[in-house]
Amino acid sequence: MSYGTLAAARASPKWMHLERSAAVYVEDYWLDAHRCIICWARRRVLIPQAKADYFDQRTVVTIDQPLKVPDAVLPPGTYIFKLFDSNAERKVVQVYDWNTNRLVASFIGFPIARLTPSRHTVLTFEPSSNAAQVLREWFYPGENYGLVFIYPR
Repeated sequence: MSYGTLAAARASPKWMHLERSAAVYVEDYWLDAHRCIICWARRRVLIPQAKADYFDQRTVVTIDQPLKVPDAVLPPGTYIFKLFDSNAERKVVQVYDWNTNRLVASFIGFPIARLTPSRHTVLTFEPSSNAAQVLREWFYPGENYGLVFIYPR
Protein backbone atom coordinates (compact mmCIF):
# COMPACT_ATOMS: atom_id res chain seq x y z
CA MET A 1 0.00 0.00 0.00
CA SER A 2 1.49 3.30 -1.02
CA TYR A 3 1.45 6.49 0.99
CA GLY A 4 -1.22 7.98 -1.26
CA THR A 5 -3.55 4.99 -0.66
CA LEU A 6 -3.05 5.17 3.12
CA ALA A 7 -3.74 8.92 3.12
CA ALA A 8 -6.90 8.34 1.07
CA ALA A 9 -8.01 5.58 3.46
CA ARG A 10 -7.53 7.87 6.45
CA ALA A 11 -9.50 10.62 4.79
CA SER A 12 -12.45 8.32 4.13
CA PRO A 13 -15.54 8.71 6.32
CA LYS A 14 -15.22 5.08 7.52
CA TRP A 15 -11.76 5.72 8.99
CA MET A 16 -12.97 8.89 10.73
CA HIS A 17 -15.89 6.94 12.17
CA LEU A 18 -13.54 4.30 13.59
CA GLU A 19 -11.26 6.95 15.02
CA ARG A 20 -14.18 8.78 16.61
CA SER A 21 -15.75 5.61 18.09
CA ALA A 22 -12.43 4.57 19.62
CA ALA A 23 -12.06 8.02 21.17
CA VAL A 24 -15.61 7.88 22.51
CA TYR A 25 -14.97 4.40 23.94
CA VAL A 26 -11.85 5.57 25.77
CA GLU A 27 -13.67 8.67 27.04
CA ASP A 28 -16.62 6.54 28.26
CA TYR A 29 -14.21 4.14 29.98
CA TRP A 30 -12.57 6.95 31.93
CA LEU A 31 -15.94 8.54 32.67
CA ASP A 32 -17.22 5.23 34.09
CA ALA A 33 -14.07 4.81 36.18
CA HIS A 34 -14.47 8.38 37.45
CA ARG A 35 -18.12 7.70 38.36
CA CYS A 36 -17.12 4.55 40.28
CA ILE A 37 -14.52 6.44 42.27
CA ILE A 38 -16.99 9.22 43.11
CA CYS A 39 -19.67 6.70 44.19
CA TRP A 40 -17.15 4.89 46.40
CA ALA A 41 -16.03 8.18 47.99
CA ARG A 42 -19.62 9.27 48.62
CA ARG A 43 -20.43 5.93 50.21
CA ARG A 44 -17.41 6.14 52.53
CA VAL A 45 -18.29 9.71 53.59
CA LEU A 46 -22.10 9.71 53.71
CA ILE A 47 -22.88 6.23 55.01
CA PRO A 48 -22.09 5.75 58.68
CA GLN A 49 -19.18 3.46 59.34
CA ALA A 50 -20.01 0.64 61.73
CA LYS A 51 -17.99 -2.00 63.59
CA ALA A 52 -19.59 -4.61 65.82
CA ASP A 53 -19.04 -6.95 68.82
CA TYR A 54 -21.18 -10.11 69.17
CA PHE A 55 -21.99 -10.47 72.90
CA ASP A 56 -23.64 -7.11 73.55
CA GLN A 57 -23.96 -6.32 69.83
CA ARG A 58 -21.61 -3.39 70.40
CA THR A 59 -21.55 -1.31 67.24
CA VAL A 60 -19.36 1.74 66.64
CA VAL A 61 -21.17 4.25 64.44
CA THR A 62 -19.61 7.38 62.93
CA ILE A 63 -22.04 10.00 61.60
CA ASP A 64 -21.35 13.20 59.70
CA GLN A 65 -24.73 14.86 60.27
CA PRO A 66 -27.23 14.98 63.16
CA LEU A 67 -29.04 11.70 63.86
CA LYS A 68 -32.33 11.43 65.74
CA VAL A 69 -32.77 8.42 68.02
CA PRO A 70 -35.72 8.05 70.42
CA ASP A 71 -35.40 10.69 73.16
CA ALA A 72 -32.26 12.35 71.74
CA VAL A 73 -30.59 13.98 68.74
CA LEU A 74 -26.96 12.96 68.29
CA PRO A 75 -24.62 15.61 66.82
CA PRO A 76 -22.01 14.47 64.27
CA GLY A 77 -19.37 12.26 65.83
CA THR A 78 -18.58 8.68 66.80
CA TYR A 79 -20.89 6.70 69.09
CA ILE A 80 -21.15 3.22 70.56
CA PHE A 81 -24.53 1.49 70.26
CA LYS A 82 -24.97 -1.61 72.41
CA LEU A 83 -27.67 -3.69 74.04
CA PHE A 84 -28.18 -3.32 77.78
CA ASP A 85 -26.89 -6.44 79.54
CA SER A 86 -29.84 -7.91 81.42
CA ASN A 87 -31.32 -11.34 82.00
CA ALA A 88 -34.64 -10.23 80.51
CA GLU A 89 -35.25 -9.76 76.81
CA ARG A 90 -32.55 -7.56 75.35
CA LYS A 91 -34.42 -4.68 73.77
CA VAL A 92 -32.87 -1.70 75.55
CA VAL A 93 -30.28 0.13 73.43
CA GLN A 94 -27.67 2.32 75.07
CA VAL A 95 -25.73 4.95 73.13
CA TYR A 96 -22.35 6.05 74.48
CA ASP A 97 -20.09 8.88 73.35
CA TRP A 98 -16.87 7.45 71.89
CA ASN A 99 -14.51 10.04 73.42
CA THR A 100 -15.85 10.26 76.98
CA ASN A 101 -17.59 6.85 77.22
CA ARG A 102 -20.57 8.74 78.70
CA LEU A 103 -24.15 7.47 78.28
CA VAL A 104 -25.84 9.79 75.79
CA ALA A 105 -29.19 8.04 75.27
CA SER A 106 -31.04 4.93 76.30
CA PHE A 107 -34.20 3.72 74.57
CA ILE A 108 -36.29 0.65 73.80
CA GLY A 109 -36.44 -1.09 70.44
CA PHE A 110 -39.04 -3.56 69.29
CA PRO A 111 -38.08 -6.86 67.62
CA ILE A 112 -38.31 -7.09 63.84
CA ALA A 113 -37.42 -10.00 61.56
CA ARG A 114 -36.12 -10.29 58.00
CA LEU A 115 -35.61 -13.27 55.71
CA THR A 116 -31.90 -13.07 54.96
CA PRO A 117 -29.18 -11.90 57.32
CA SER A 118 -26.48 -9.49 56.19
CA ARG A 119 -22.75 -9.89 56.76
CA HIS A 120 -22.58 -6.25 57.84
CA THR A 121 -24.37 -4.03 60.34
CA VAL A 122 -27.52 -2.59 58.76
CA LEU A 123 -28.83 0.76 59.98
CA THR A 124 -31.98 2.00 58.24
CA PHE A 125 -32.62 5.74 58.19
CA GLU A 126 -35.71 7.73 57.41
CA PRO A 127 -35.63 11.32 56.15
CA SER A 128 -37.34 13.90 58.32
CA SER A 129 -38.53 17.46 57.92
CA ASN A 130 -35.77 18.86 60.13
CA ALA A 131 -32.01 18.54 59.57
CA ALA A 132 -31.55 15.29 61.51
CA GLN A 133 -32.05 11.87 59.93
CA VAL A 134 -34.15 9.39 61.91
CA LEU A 135 -32.77 5.97 62.86
CA ARG A 136 -35.52 3.44 62.06
CA GLU A 137 -33.96 -0.08 62.25
CA TRP A 138 -30.78 -1.75 63.51
CA PHE A 139 -29.71 -5.25 62.41
CA TYR A 140 -26.58 -6.86 63.78
CA PRO A 141 -24.38 -8.81 61.28
CA GLY A 142 -25.49 -12.41 60.74
CA GLU A 143 -28.79 -11.97 62.59
CA ASN A 144 -32.31 -12.37 61.17
CA TYR A 145 -33.74 -10.36 64.06
CA GLY A 146 -33.10 -6.72 64.75
CA LEU A 147 -34.74 -3.76 66.44
CA VAL A 148 -37.15 -1.19 65.07
CA PHE A 149 -37.48 2.15 66.83
CA ILE A 150 -40.80 3.91 67.36
CA TYR A 151 -40.99 7.69 67.65
CA PRO A 152 -43.77 9.82 69.16
CA ARG A 153 -45.81 11.83 66.69
